[in-house]
Parts: sequence; C-alpha cells; structure tokens
Amino acid sequence: MQEVNAFIGVLMFWEREKDCHNVMITEAITRDRFEYLFSNLHVCDNQQLDQGDKFAKLRPLFTLLNKKFMENFSLEEMHLVDEAMVPYYGRHSCKQYIRGKPMRYGYKLWVGSTKLGYLNWFEPYQGASKNISENFSELGVGAGVVLEYAQALRKEWPDKKFHLFFDNFFTSIPLIEKLTDCNFYATGMVRENRLKDISLIDSKLIKKQRRGSYDYAKIVKQYNCSKVAR
Repeated sequence: MQEVNAFIGVLMFWEREKDCHNVMITEAITRDRFEYLFSNLHVCDNQQLDQGDKFAKLRPLFTLLNKKFMENFSLEEMHLVDEAMVPYYGRHSCKQYIRGKPMRYGYKLWVGSTKLGYLNWFEPYQGASKNISENFSELGVGAGVVLEYAQALRKEWPDKKFHLFFDNFFTSIPLIEKLTDCNFYATGMVRENRLKDISLIDSKLIKKQRRGSYDYAKIVKQYNCSKVAR
C-alpha cells in the first residue's frame, strides 16, 4: 500500500486550521472511517499482477484515469509533453530526488497536457532501464514518452492535426522525423550533443556574435542536413 500513502495529504481536510479544514468532507465521513476504507482499497487482483510493472497494483486505476482524461478534454491542436512530480517521502523503489525542483522528493510522472495545463495522459516513471513502450525503445526513453502520448492522441482522433512541444530532455532528430511520419507537428529545444551530424556554428562562437545572431539547417533526409541560411 505504499503507493496509496502518496495520497495521505487528503487527511488534512479533517484538521482544525481554516486553510485545510473542509466542512463538506468532514460532515460526510469521519477521518477514521475514511482511513479504514482507504486502507482496504484495491483496484486489481493481487494474484494476477504484472511482475515487471512496479505500479501493477494501481495500473487499472491509471488506465481508467487516462481513458477518462482523453474523453473529457476540450480538443485543441497545441499539446505539451513534460514531467511532473507527485510529492512522497516514504519508501519506494520508484521514488525520485530531483535537485532544483519545487517538489524534490516523490514520484515522477511523464505527462501530456493541453497548453492550459489540462492533463490528458500520464505514466509513472519506473527507471531508465524501463522504456515507456518497447515499440520505441531504440529511440530512448524521452522520445518513447513523446511517441506514446502521440499514439494515444492518434488513437482517439485519427484525422486531427496536433502540434507537440517538449524540452531538450525529449528532443532529438529521429524523434522529429518519426513524428513527421505520423503526421504530427513538433517543436522542441535540442541539446548540442544530439546534433553531431549537423553542421551548425559552434555554440562558443555564436555566443560571441551580436545579440540576435542565429544559425539553422534544413533536414532533407535522415542524418543529412543542408545549410539554408545564416
């Protein structure tokens, strides 16, 4: 039940402080009753767990939530793929520490959302050795996350136009090419070490040029880029 403990913050509704106390909840159920029901909550059969899934006990709930998120969000073109933290200070093999984040300890989730922050899809991080999907394992974890979300969108809306945005953890040339093949638009920052076969001005040199200077290239085929302008 370690996963369930991540939601223990809901017990704050029964505290006496005005910024926590929730009359609607406290008048409907006592704290002890809530704790008893919550401690006996199961969403799957423990005899049929996927041993390779560290969140197997909650997988049916995650699947249902993703389904409902997709069914109820307002359809739009722009979407964001990123990571999010769920605070948790107990013991679990998937608990992460990310320096510099507002919530440094907890579960890391891969998320897909609309531009206004509505969550459409999520998947808990289980370690670098476990990709989001074996279908995209050759592209790496970051690209696999983006493609998994793209696949979920395309499954619901086969003919709609979508534009995905993501940061430099996810971005790579093979990922952009794969999304293009799947009829997605994509925008992302990219790390310099992922552009080894693309001829661009060295970052140390361009930093010395006047403000507003830039360089870019146009991809004409995989791993082969022709310079367009400077």
